Amino acid sequence: MFSTYRIALPNLLLLFASSFNSRRLHAQLVKRSDLKQYSLYGEEKWDGLVNIGKGIQLKAKIDVTRRGNGGLIIANLDLKVHDSNPALGLYEDSLLYIDLSDFNADGYRDLIISGRVLYYHEQRDEVLEKENVVFIYMFNPEKKQFKRCYKKASFDLTEGPSRVLKDTIQEREQEKKRREKKQ
Repeated sequence: MFSTYRIALPNLLLLFASSFNSRRLHAQLVKRSDLKQYSLYGEEKWDGLVNIGKGIQLKAKIDVTRRGNGGLIIANLDLKVHDSNPALGLYEDSLLYIDLSDFNADGYRDLIISGRVLYYHEQRDEVLEKENVVFIYMFNPEKKQFKRCYKKASFDLTEGPSRVLKDTIQEREQEKKRREKKQ
């Protein structure tokens, strides 16, 4: 029962944010299709100005390396939002959902990042565990900065998916195999 709520929570938060903001600032999304390749080696990028509200525009950019790791840089934040390299864990569809919506109705867009992390087995191309994640960063107009006010994840976006969780999952899998052999 609780796992259903855990899975539904990120979607409910985004649905709430979208419906809540339909009367205010329209949401602005950065999608996977917005990234453009800029080198022969497969690096991709997106950059632009983001309207935060009340005349404030911020530069934002996403850079993706040829290894599939990438970050969003906006105001004071440098967040790992792109990961298509299964070494530690990768994001489903490689890019987390990036939504700029006025979540708290103050007239400024806040940053809502959500998605799913897939943790793979190191030797096999097999998903060991899936983790739904949500991060909410509120915009402070005086400082022109974002501050994280909500996190539902086993890691921080400044670091990306956690090696610790992946190791824990693999240890559980090995323990399960040992028990099966004993029986």
